[in-house]
Amino acid sequence: MMKVAIEHILSGGRRLLLTVILITWWSVSPGMNPADSLSQVLATLTSSADSVPVMFDLVDCTHFAKRRGMLENVYHTAKRAGNHEAMLGAMFQLASFYEGEKQMEPVLLEMLKGVPESDARKRMKLYIKLRFASYEIRDLAESERKMKLLDALAKYKENTKLTMYERIEYLFYLCAYLRNVADGELLIKYLRELRGLIEGLPPDELPLRALFYTEAAMNFFKNNLYEEAIRANKKMLDVNRRFDKLHESQGRKFRNYDGTTYRCYHNILMCYDVLSDEEVEMYYNRMNDIVANNDRLTSNANLRRQSHIIYLMAKKRFREAIPLILTQLEDKNNADTYSYFVNVLIKAAREAGDKKNLRHALRIRNTLLRERLEANSDLRLQELQTIYEVNRLQEKNRKLANENHRIDLEHKRRLVEWIVVVAILLAGCLIWLLAMYARTRRLAKKLNDAQLRLIEERNSLLSTHSELIEARDKAKASEKVKNDYVNNMSNELRVPLSAIVEYSHLISDFAAEDDRAYINDYADKLDLNTDLLLTLINDVLDLPSMENGKLSTRISSVPVQEMCRFTLDLAAKHLRPGVELVFLNDGQPDIKIATDPNKVEQILLHLLINAAKFTFEGVITFGYELAPDRTRITFTVTDTGIGIPRGQEDAIFGRFKKVDSTTQGNGLGLYIGRLLAGLLKGRLTLDKEYRQGARFVLSIPLKPKTV
Repeated sequence: MMKVAIEHILSGGRRLLLTVILITWWSVSPGMNPADSLSQVLATLTSSADSVPVMFDLVDCTHFAKRRGMLENVYHTAKRAGNHEAMLGAMFQLASFYEGEKQMEPVLLEMLKGVPESDARKRMKLYIKLRFASYEIRDLAESERKMKLLDALAKYKENTKLTMYERIEYLFYLCAYLRNVADGELLIKYLRELRGLIEGLPPDELPLRALFYTEAAMNFFKNNLYEEAIRANKKMLDVNRRFDKLHESQGRKFRNYDGTTYRCYHNILMCYDVLSDEEVEMYYNRMNDIVANNDRLTSNANLRRQSHIIYLMAKKRFREAIPLILTQLEDKNNADTYSYFVNVLIKAAREAGDKKNLRHALRIRNTLLRERLEANSDLRLQELQTIYEVNRLQEKNRKLANENHRIDLEHKRRLVEWIVVVAILLAGCLIWLLAMYARTRRLAKKLNDAQLRLIEERNSLLSTHSELIEARDKAKASEKVKNDYVNNMSNELRVPLSAIVEYSHLISDFAAEDDRAYINDYADKLDLNTDLLLTLINDVLDLPSMENGKLSTRISSVPVQEMCRFTLDLAAKHLRPGVELVFLNDGQPDIKIATDPNKVEQILLHLLINAAKFTFEGVITFGYELAPDRTRITFTVTDTGIGIPRGQEDAIFGRFKKVDSTTQGNGLGLYIGRLLAGLLKGRLTLDKEYRQGARFVLSIPLKPKTV
């Protein structure tokens, strides 16, 4: 009877209204399975146009693993109905099922030909290609990825007339290759450029946005750009909301993005270093709300365990987190997740004082570092040798070009001199002839000739000026290549230095009790010298960014006492025997300021290490005080060392300037300190009135305008 009634209503042309009424009935009828009911309704429909919405609802109600074949049926039914929007929607979902199966890419592209040419079809074609490319690139050998990266870079730079979609495609490939081949700086540059193009797409283009923000969030997090990672995840949450509104307008009541939304909150929570306690609680509660209302997420115990670990780390409940982290390390299939939780275990064990698990985690990380060094050492050496050869040839060519240019200028100068001499002689002869024959008329003509020659000479000088500008630009380009080479070399030193420090402390930890004090002394010296070398490397790496104004700040609320004690602990090991380090604010109530703690600690550490370096006896005092109007805070570092010679008070803040050329250091500490102070809207000065040693003053705002 029910079937007969439905067919009767359908014959009256009220199919869509019936579907809405039935779905509403199923949503309020207890014990009714929507998938079974939708299958019964679908069996009664004879029109492809009416079947498509019901088929989509049936897909949304079916288990994820069974949707693939159903979506193919939706596509063919929508094609028969001429519903191009539904065809594209089915292909969007099919791409996620087929990802990783390279042989299915041409199948999807062939199916796409059934959709008429339009911007939406172009964007879907690009989405399918990029979706499959991201998985294909991951499976390439490292040497092959490198070759494809260089080829993609060359093509992108050579093609200046690319369309927006072609630029998106090239940049996506570059980011996918760079994710596994090069250091993060170049990857982040192209990610930001790609982000500008993606955000310039039409508002209804959601698949490409979803693909980009998913990849961008992961890569920003890997490069410790937590604020940009959070921004990408929030953009992805907005894409999910817009998908929900789109499907709601299409009548798809069972479609939801709980899994993707949960993953976004999970990724945001991983950036807990820049989140407040309130934000941590808010995102964790939202994740729990999603789990409570989604059976599929409830069954995913591993993902929920990972989220709980991150929550415990954010709440500094390290001892509770350690057993859960150890269970995550039992699965080594996902290299990124495994490496991440190794680092999380190191932090948790170190904060909890769990030496056993700390040694265990350090051994694992050292193994990972060793494997990485063994896998990358040959390739890095080849890259550095190639860069060196290219730089050497460019330098040789530049010198030859400069020499040729100098010779050319010399010839032109001599030619100009001869022209001037000849012009003078001719002018004398002409003057004499004009005076003899027709002085007035001939004089005017010769003056006109002289004017033409001066114009030619001016044009020649302008040409010479242009050539000099070109030579200057080439010199700047050569300087940039040299700086890039130095940066690459410095980056390569970081990993082995970190391994040296870790191994030295492991040796100390496993030494016999009688020998431990002796070995600890050598380990501390090794640690100290490694710190000095890393400081020099970091100064060299950060200097170009600071000078070019490209170094960013990460403002957060930080306790001043905690920041000062952290700096004092690092500086204490640089003191000479007999020198005392005094903290003037010890025991005072703590206050919080809004600034970039890493930048402030870097400045203060430079000042304290300088004081320790030049103070052979006496005392070094360190303290701070607030301005009366509580808008600024002033830090002072005072020592009883050798002091600053008169006349050198301003020169010491110069680049590579040193008071004593025989001491350690590269002369960049005060120069970098002043640059960082300016970046924080503050200033670093020397107290010229203090003559019992040296006193440096750092003044920064309590709350910069950029916050």
